[in-house]
Amino acid sequence: MPLSEELETFQRVLCDRAMSLIGPHETALDRDQAFVPEVWAAVRDMEMFALPFAADVGGLGGSFLDFVVATEAIARTSASAALYPGTTVQVAGTILAHGTREQICRWVPLLVRGDAPASWAFTEPGRAPIPANSRRRRSPTATVGVFGARSSSSPSPGRQRWRWSLPVQQATASARSS
Repeated sequence: MPLSEELETFQRVLCDRAMSLIGPHETALDRDQAFVPEVWAAVRDMEMFALPFAADVGGLGGSFLDFVVATEAIARTSASAALYPGTTVQVAGTILAHGTREQICRWVPLLVRGDAPASWAFTEPGRAPIPANSRRRRSPTATVGVFGARSSSSPSPGRQRWRWSLPVQQATASARSS
């Protein structure tokens, strides 16, 4: 599918920006698979977290295609860096769709600005409530919300529980500065 001239220009500009901001960290990202805070800041400065959200929640009002083109542009420099916004964008979208008004007001602005990375944890009926690898956290987290969904594809029929968490220190600091 050919891109519009405007999207091609957007892609070129973002590729150049990614190369200058993320390129110096390419080895740590892709070979060592390290989380690099400077790259998170660069992706935030490129407004990747805000791109797919409406302006009324602090986003840029971009389309899904805009987000895909931007993600691919960053991936040309670093595949790992291109994945940084994914989970946070998914969690923000889920909170918008299923969260309480309080959760939306408290967390969505932080996520859309890229001020608070988010993560997922999934459980199934009859399984441990928290995945074993989540016990090895490097920083304390706050569980923002838990909701259930009926799953027909689950090996254990019943309700799955979905939990999303945010780093407490970063989210608290960002909330204070807002």
